[in-house]
Amino acid sequence: MMTLLSFLLRELRGSFRQFRIFLLCLILGVGVIATIQTLSAGVEQGLSRNAKALLGGEVELLISNTRITEEQRAFIEARADISLAIELRAMAGVGDEFTLVELKSYDETYPLFGELEVAGLPRRNDVAPRNDDNLDGGTSFVIPGPSADSRSAERVANRISEEQTRNPEIKKELDSRLRGNDKDDTAHASVIHQAFTATKASCGEASRPNEPSARASAIPCDVQEEHHGNNQIIYVESTLLSRLNVQMGDEIDVSGQPFTIGGVIAKEPDKIVGTFSFGPRILMREADLEAAGLLMPGSLVRYRYRMDVRDDDAEGLIAALKKTYPDEPWRLRDFSNVNPRLKQFIDRLELFLTLAGLSTLLIAGLGMAVSVRRFLTKKALSVASFKSLGASRAFVFTLYALLVLIITLIGSVIGVAVGTLGGLGLAPLLKTMLPLAEHITPQPEGLLLAAWYGIITVATFGLQGLYQGVQVKPAALFRGLPPQLPPVPFLIGAAQGALLTGWIWTVVFTSNRPEIALGFVALAAIAFAAFTAMSWLVKAVARRVHVRRPWLRLSIANLHRPGTLTHTVLLSSGLGLTVLVALLLVEGNLQKQVDETIPEIAPSMFFLDIQPRQLDDFIALAKAEGQAERIQTTPNARGRIIAIKGVPIADVKVGPEADWAVNSDRGITYSATQPENATLSAGVWWPEDSTEKFVSLDARVAKGLGVTVGDSISVSILGNEVTAQVANLREIDYATLEINFAMVFSPAAVAHYPHSVLATAWLPDAEAELKLIRALGQTMPNVSVIRIAESLAMVNDVITQISAALSIVVAVTILAGLLVLAAVLSASQEARIYDTVVLKVLGATRFDITRAYLAEWALLALATSGIAMAIGSLGAWLVLQQLRAQKFFFLPELQITTILISLAVVITLGFAGNWRAFSTRPMQVLRNE
Repeated sequence: MMTLLSFLLRELRGSFRQFRIFLLCLILGVGVIATIQTLSAGVEQGLSRNAKALLGGEVELLISNTRITEEQRAFIEARADISLAIELRAMAGVGDEFTLVELKSYDETYPLFGELEVAGLPRRNDVAPRNDDNLDGGTSFVIPGPSADSRSAERVANRISEEQTRNPEIKKELDSRLRGNDKDDTAHASVIHQAFTATKASCGEASRPNEPSARASAIPCDVQEEHHGNNQIIYVESTLLSRLNVQMGDEIDVSGQPFTIGGVIAKEPDKIVGTFSFGPRILMREADLEAAGLLMPGSLVRYRYRMDVRDDDAEGLIAALKKTYPDEPWRLRDFSNVNPRLKQFIDRLELFLTLAGLSTLLIAGLGMAVSVRRFLTKKALSVASFKSLGASRAFVFTLYALLVLIITLIGSVIGVAVGTLGGLGLAPLLKTMLPLAEHITPQPEGLLLAAWYGIITVATFGLQGLYQGVQVKPAALFRGLPPQLPPVPFLIGAAQGALLTGWIWTVVFTSNRPEIALGFVALAAIAFAAFTAMSWLVKAVARRVHVRRPWLRLSIANLHRPGTLTHTVLLSSGLGLTVLVALLLVEGNLQKQVDETIPEIAPSMFFLDIQPRQLDDFIALAKAEGQAERIQTTPNARGRIIAIKGVPIADVKVGPEADWAVNSDRGITYSATQPENATLSAGVWWPEDSTEKFVSLDARVAKGLGVTVGDSISVSILGNEVTAQVANLREIDYATLEINFAMVFSPAAVAHYPHSVLATAWLPDAEAELKLIRALGQTMPNVSVIRIAESLAMVNDVITQISAALSIVVAVTILAGLLVLAAVLSASQEARIYDTVVLKVLGATRFDITRAYLAEWALLALATSGIAMAIGSLGAWLVLQQLRAQKFFFLPELQITTILISLAVVITLGFAGNWRAFSTRPMQVLRNE
């Protein structure tokens, strides 16, 4: 053992220089995966740590367009404290300027968990500043929620600011409550509400029964007296100030009602839970929301009931609600499932980037194998010496296996460290894409997984080369014969197969989407097989091609002669190029979908929440003020699929084509006649005067639900179950952005339910759009307007962010490929020098040799790019299918770019790697022979 250790230490001293490319490849691959693991695990930890605040409670009950009944509320209040947030869209403006906003109401108990931070109004010079002033002379205040570890009245009282409790009557009331409730929890809302009422009285204002708590709107008295009076107060996101060119203290109209901006929202604890935002957020009292006249029948309104369960039994409360009210259309979830959409986004981002990191490791594996083989080739004399002095094959194999293992562990540790620092460094830059990025901390499980990927990849790729490298026969070497690679025995082959199986198992079963990971493994296997087959084909064709020009004959001979680099060059450059093609095609398809397909055919604007009685006036206004060239309208209600063919949806196996249609309530409409943009793929449309209940389904949704023409589907509309027969299936292209509903019912089924009208319009230019927005803001303030140009700008921002992330992955992958290619060319440098010297002695000029090598590398680059384009296109198509892209664009300009990149990279590295061969004088080599 001591002998083995002494030789191992001696070998280590001079080995790191030989393994520098090996180490760089390993650090790159492990570092990419460690970075991804650090980011994703950190965000997931942040979600878990802040789950109650992000959800707004321990349990959330979400219902659309209607409130729960008094009986249901009493049932909940007997078991939990409850807070209601109402969410909808509206138009807000000043003068002639209007913009779409997201409204959210709050009540006296908001927030139940977390803290709402608001930067308040500017203060007068004659008002003494308070300790919490921090915004240009303004005042900020924090509205804390009674988190589960601080529900007692004492802790609640401590959260009320000094100014709110300076009145002796308030302190007396709080002290009285504290003395009587030392150990028991005190009703949080009651204490705060009474404190607020007394504070309002001290400001000389009459309290109102529905006034929110001091936490939510108790602005200091001097600020109220100066700025607010009796006006309705709202809190807004800072983007609204810039859009409308207003500041705190100004008055704006929301749905035709005046409101005073009381502060800017600095932090909203449950903001992440909301749907995709089309405009800045506005917080207002529930009573003010109702007074503004926005809660109209048929309007898209979401009621979110958040609960602080008294016995912390969130699952028990959900089970009790489901048992007591089994047929209600609401959606229940607890804080363990705080944001499934965000979690799904993070999981997919982690998956795709991890697969890109694994691609880097696969490419790095080739570099590892080349480095191990090159190292042992140079160590052939040492190996022969060991054996001549009596060392066994097992001793030599163990010595160099331990050497490679130690270097692998060092590289993996460095890669983990680089990845951790990279994840922490990227976290502040990714806050817009990955909420809660500030909570990112290194996670041991993810870092160990990254290190394990590096170790098992080295073992899988390096075992064969390690075995063959130590099988040198001393007699043959001492006679001057070149080392011969022995065949791989069964045990080594079996061990390598077991390692490969372990690598595949790790990739598939540590993934959050095993089926996609398995697809990646299959695609990688196809790529290896394709590049291997291409190398055989190139060699076979090269053997049969005969040309007269010497330099071209030499280049073709280099493709198939013994020791050729054809196979290794194709793999090392081809895998990186394949990943590049796939990622660029994904990005290019997404961008093309937005930039070219959608703008050519999309309407200019969407209009929401038009009341049926306003429809004629709306159409007239759109034509007069907006010069609308075309207007499309349809009824719009909300419904949730609850059963398929009589089977509850919870018991139905839903395919990926329809999961989006069943995970929440969806827009539904009705029509007596077949819509103009409807293309039927099965069945027929119902008669105009039909009194039967029929439904038309999106064909892909029908496939995911497992239904066809003649089957039944049940939806819940405002708590009422509607069952209809599937009359036909439609092929829908959502990319057109025209009005398309996955479910269109016959009028007899849903027309009698309250609904609004959805409209789209095609306007000539941006000036007409602004003119129509102003007119609607003044005459129909309840109508919400979405400009397609603004929506596409938001989509472009998202694609830009994704492109930035993909660009980093592409750069790392290409760098790994370049390193491997450099290693391959470096390993062949001595042989190239010898060949060049022989050719020069035989009369070849430097120009002839250069042309020969140039033609060889160009042929390899063309073969590489052809396979890379085919497999990369297949991979991109599979990814876009997961993203539900409507079409796939081959993008020929991208393919041409791929060929040019391949030519440039292979030729440039070929020249760089063999420059010594061109410049070496024959005598420098021949003297040593």
